[in-house]
Amino acid sequence: MAVMKHDMKAILGEDFFKEEVRCDYLVSEEMKRLWAVLLDMYLAFAKVCDKYGLTYYVIGGTLLGAIRHKGFIPWDDDFDVAMPRKDYNHFIELAKNDFSYPLFLQTPYSDPGYYVSWIKLRNSTTTGLSKVTSHRKFNQGLYFDIFPMDFCDPKTIEEDTHNVYTLAKKCGAYMRRGSKLLNERQKQDEITYYTNDPLAEWERIQQISSNPAYNNSGYLCNTVYVGDPYQLRMHPAVFYSKIVEHPFESITVKTPASYDDILKIMYKDYMSFPPIEARGLRHNDIIFDPDKSYKEYQLDLC
Repeated sequence: MAVMKHDMKAILGEDFFKEEVRCDYLVSEEMKRLWAVLLDMYLAFAKVCDKYGLTYYVIGGTLLGAIRHKGFIPWDDDFDVAMPRKDYNHFIELAKNDFSYPLFLQTPYSDPGYYVSWIKLRNSTTTGLSKVTSHRKFNQGLYFDIFPMDFCDPKTIEEDTHNVYTLAKKCGAYMRRGSKLLNERQKQDEITYYTNDPLAEWERIQQISSNPAYNNSGYLCNTVYVGDPYQLRMHPAVFYSKIVEHPFESITVKTPASYDDILKIMYKDYMSFPPIEARGLRHNDIIFDPDKSYKEYQLDLC
């Protein structure tokens, strides 16, 4: 079973952990335990941020869940927060000694070999393991994504995002190198996006994303996050100027006050549900297990 920093049964209640149908989707007991691990990490993260007076808020699917479901989207398996770049950098520096086992703040500096473009908080007694990086020794417990929000220039954002995408592909290809589980596209990526210095690529991503020349642009973007193909996520900075609290399961989370504007840009009619056949977990290449350490899975896959 996962080791957690908070008594989540006391916080969430016994009924939270029972299997149930939400929005015509069956949420298993195992998924409820996974959610509890993510909420435990959020509470620990929030405590550290509040200690240092840092700004943070939920984004993406977690923001959508907070507004539409007052909790997790029933078919979601992760948790996303963001911070202004200045606070994000301060968090990395100030909080590196604030998390104790089983929690682990993962950056390329704290966990060599990990070169994802953003940082994560991990629970080391659980599993959030990508099969194609299972041979790597970095922490692959259940994770909580932490993104920087950077000022951006509408005139250069597409070029900047393309450059970040290319560098991120290099980092990803490096982390997958040597895996026996690559598909044909991933094998080709090893050639196309070859690098022997992934830390330099990672640092270049941060430099492009946090260009000080954009600080008065009036626009923010989660530039370090790129899909495949990459997507632009540029919003007026004023949307993030005020932060409020919203219910989320049995706790509250911080959200931008202008969540309606943000969600309309991202999802259009965001209060409508996708069709039943489209409701399912998004991270199909990742093994999730709230009850067993990723190290046990590595023994089986490597």
